[in-house]
Amino acid sequence: MSFKKWWPCPKKHTKRVRHLLPHAKRLKANLNPGRPFRYFTLCGPPMIDVFMLAKEGVLEYDESRHAIDTVVFCEYDDEDVPVMRELLGREDSGFQGKLEDLVLFEDDAFTSQFPDVQAIENFINQREESLSQGDRDALQRKINQLELQRFFPFDFINLDFCDAYYPKPPDIMKVNQAVARMLEWQGRIRPEAKPKKLGKVDEFVMAITCRLDDSLPQEAGTRLVNIVKSNCDAFPVYRRGVADSRHAKVEDWAKAANLDFFLAGWPKDVAQRANEKQWNMEILDYVHYSRKNEDGQTYEMICLVCGFKRTKLTTGYLEVAMKALDKNQRIRIDSVNLEADGGRTLLENLTAIVELRNLHAKLISREILPNPAEAIREFTAQGIEY
Repeated sequence: MSFKKWWPCPKKHTKRVRHLLPHAKRLKANLNPGRPFRYFTLCGPPMIDVFMLAKEGVLEYDESRHAIDTVVFCEYDDEDVPVMRELLGREDSGFQGKLEDLVLFEDDAFTSQFPDVQAIENFINQREESLSQGDRDALQRKINQLELQRFFPFDFINLDFCDAYYPKPPDIMKVNQAVARMLEWQGRIRPEAKPKKLGKVDEFVMAITCRLDDSLPQEAGTRLVNIVKSNCDAFPVYRRGVADSRHAKVEDWAKAANLDFFLAGWPKDVAQRANEKQWNMEILDYVHYSRKNEDGQTYEMICLVCGFKRTKLTTGYLEVAMKALDKNQRIRIDSVNLEADGGRTLLENLTAIVELRNLHAKLISREILPNPAEAIREFTAQGIEY
């Protein structure tokens, strides 16, 4: 089976249906009349989240063109990108590469000469074959970033990294910095929007999914320890909450309960970035579930669903810190029994989404997804545990 193994995972689909979709529906209902819902995603070639939103009427579908016009994606695999663009019916809908590299591109002395895409393309056409491959690649990276930035702001940003939020050195802060820049871009107004109010957002949702195992880099652990300590220093109520619930020094807590400590500390790092960009952040849902890798080692998938509202005066991180500290505010998704009522309903929902997705795939003569129940059986036979 050529598609990645996690798309039919009942735990993952529980996250989509119960913890992403309701917030998307709420935002859609509150939009200014005449403006469509705008969505950014790291969806992978199955694109289940996209077609879930289309099925539920959150994303608008142009039947005459078989297109969904207000979705933008980023995908690392260059073979998947053309297929995904065709599924959406738009050539400009997707970007190839690693999101962090795309978002964090920085001008150097050469690329800074060109203020916009038109200037870059004019220069490339003038130089033609005399332009070195290195310079051509640098200009293309700038074009990609400028093209991506013009789509901002979005109503919902779904960052399903499926990897560590704090990668190993030297890139430990790269994902965090990319999130910060996207929060900055969320504050822009699309220049082509008329009236201007249709080109801005005052409220949006960002869902960040990352992976946690025992390999959290030491630098990341130290950063989270300092974040928690700063909360303790700044907020007596938080300090009392840590003392009453964890009964340990911060460093000892970090060593003894890796998952709990990460869940408590990480959201404040995101909230701090939001404050810097003049967004107030609220934790809407905080979800996690376990998986096993090919070697049988267990790791955790963690999804932080955040609501952001534009503000000139940020209110700090206390509410975020207290909610992240409270274990009762977190939702653990356990194994889903597909024979029970809830499991059958979940599978029926996923099946309907796949059918809609496959209709698009057939129109462009692309490979279709198998029936989810069959896919689950096949992956389970290969040793995958959902």
